[in-house]
Parts: sequence; C-alpha cells; structure tokens
Amino acid sequence: MSLHALTWLIDNLQTLPPSTFKVAFHISYMAHEDGSVTLNPATMAHCLAMSENAIAHELATLAAHGLLEAGSRPGAYRLNLGARPDRAPAVSAEIDPLSDDDLALIASSIPIAMQAMDAPGLRTVLSLLHERVNAGWNPADIKRLLDTALPERVARMSGLVASRLQRLVDVHAAPSAAVAAAQRQRDKALAERDAAANARAEALAPSLLHMRIHDLIEKEMPTAAPGRRAVLELDLQRALADAWRRHNRGAKRPSEADMLTMLESSGLQLLIECRARKEEAQ
Repeated sequence: MSLHALTWLIDNLQTLPPSTFKVAFHISYMAHEDGSVTLNPATMAHCLAMSENAIAHELATLAAHGLLEAGSRPGAYRLNLGARPDRAPAVSAEIDPLSDDDLALIASSIPIAMQAMDAPGLRTVLSLLHERVNAGWNPADIKRLLDTALPERVARMSGLVASRLQRLVDVHAAPSAAVAAAQRQRDKALAERDAAANARAEALAPSLLHMRIHDLIEKEMPTAAPGRRAVLELDLQRALADAWRRHNRGAKRPSEADMLTMLESSGLQLLIECRARKEEAQ
C-alpha cells in the first residue's frame, strides 16, 4: 500500500467518475511508493465486482489523461503521481463512453498489457480493429500476433498498438481472404485444365468425325461400293455443316466437336437425304 499514492488520489482526483475513481483507488492502494504497480484485470474485476471489459475501459480512461502508464512487462503499470487536475482534466465530460461491443472487441483483440491507451489513440486502434475484423480476421488471431514483448519504455501505448496492427495484421492477408484467394486459384486451375482438355478434344475431333461418318455409312449401306461411300462421306460432312449453320445463324464455322454433336442428333436423317439426292441426280 502506498500512502503517497492514496494521498495524491484523494487530494487531486475526486472529480473522476465514480467507477473510474473506484479503479484508481484500487490501483493506488496496490501501488508502491514510486507509483509502480502490477495489475491483473481478472483479479481486479473480482475484487471490484466489475467485468474485465469494464476494468479495461477504466484503465484506458486513466491512461487517456496521463494518470497511468503501461510498463514493459505484462500487467506492469505506473501511476503518474505528479499529475493534477489542471494537467489531467476530469474525463467524464471529454470522453464518449465506449460501447459494450467496442469494449468486448478490445478485450478479445488486445493483450491485457496493451489495453491502457489514451482516448484519441484508442479510437484509432478501434478503427483499425474494426477494419481487420470486417476483412475476416478473428480477434483471437489478432491478439496472438500483437502479444509480443513490449519495449522497455512505451511513450504512447496506443501508438505502439496501432503500429503493430498495421505492421503485423495485414488487412489483405486475413485468413478468410486467403481462403477466398486459394479458392479463386483452384477455380482458375480447373478452368485452365478444362480448356486444355477441350483443346485436346478439338485436336482429336477431325479424325473422330471422319471415323463416325464412315461407320454410319458402312452400317446403313454395307453393300455400297467404296467409291460411292467416299462420296457420301463428303456429302454428309457438308450437310452436317449446313444444318449446324441453320441452327446457329450468324455464328462462325462449326468446330469439329459441333459437327460430332450434329452427327449424333441428325446424322442418319441427313444421310438419307444425301442418298436421295444422289439417286435423283442419277
């Protein structure tokens, strides 16, 4: 217990809001004569019948007005025992209270040792946090990335937190964004594979088309002379192309794959028509 800290608190800081004063009183009671103190927000929450989010908010409020500084070790703080109301004005009229959602986001995303931030800086940090959470970052992952050793002295905790957020938690590298990018890469690879398969099919299609036409004519005209079958093969190929153009007006010349499709659907009827025209011509 520090009588120096308690005297400073009672003489100078009774204009603080009741909840903030209660937290400040607890800290002053726990502090050493030089103002140094080790705090455990969970223990404080139990002792003061407050939530950990509320404790984090009050610590940020005290830091916002230069009354409390975070040390380099987790849970290490120091009261600025020389601060007076003229240099550390009462906070209730100047700081808009944080919403429960904001308090929860701070508690879930920022390590305990880094939660005591000045009010303007805290708003900047909240903006950075919201940006990253909206991009797909999980608060627990953000907290893990931020939770590295602190420098020996931190001049402004909010500046340190903001810097680490920008440097270590890249908005565009959020896990969900990475998953989406990987899915796009897989989709691209599948599309390229399908395109290559189609190209190979196109390359094989001419010989396959000729084989299918030959097989059809041989099946339907088994006794026809080879020369007559060869002429009918050419006639049927032209008839297939003409039929495709009638069904696809304005389109370019059919591919061999298109010709195969037309052969499967209309080949026999077109062959009958070709035979009839040949017989009429004779």
